[in-house]
Amino acid sequence: MRGIDQLLTITIGWNPNIAKFGGLQLTWHGVFTAVGIALGVYLGVWIARREGFTEDDGYSIALIGVPAGIIGARAMYVLENRSAFEGRWLDVFRINEGGISIYGAIIGAAIFILAQNYLQALMGAASNAAADAGLPLLPGLLHPDRWLLWLGLLFIASVYFFPTGVVGRLRNIGRKPS
Repeated sequence: MRGIDQLLTITIGWNPNIAKFGGLQLTWHGVFTAVGIALGVYLGVWIARREGFTEDDGYSIALIGVPAGIIGARAMYVLENRSAFEGRWLDVFRINEGGISIYGAIIGAAIFILAQNYLQALMGAASNAAADAGLPLLPGLLHPDRWLLWLGLLFIASVYFFPTGVVGRLRNIGRKPS
């Protein structure tokens, strides 16, 4: 088996760490990830312009799509390695210590795009219905371009009304208060 292990092992002859700034460590992996994200955003905006969208639309999608991809990548890594986080759930937020999954990034970005399209279509219909009904303020508030505002408000409301999380709230429904 030693021969196969050597065949399947890639040895890189340089230090993967470039520099350290206080608690932040700059690595080659991080640099190439940042370059990949920047090139991906540039390519996405270029394609968007070619398809008739504005450059601003492309950057707006990237502004939320990139963090959604990072969150999805971390969430997938945590799901794949749950046992490493048992009893240390705050370590989930230590993304600077490594641990992301490419599949999670793809899934996170896809969920974001689906949410954006669904919410924009839903809000467009609501805005048109409010305009047809002659309501003065609602068409502007429900304009499809404000979908992210309403998604943020839904998130804030869920944190406020469900401080233990939705699952924690459901678990506590049948329990008597102590």
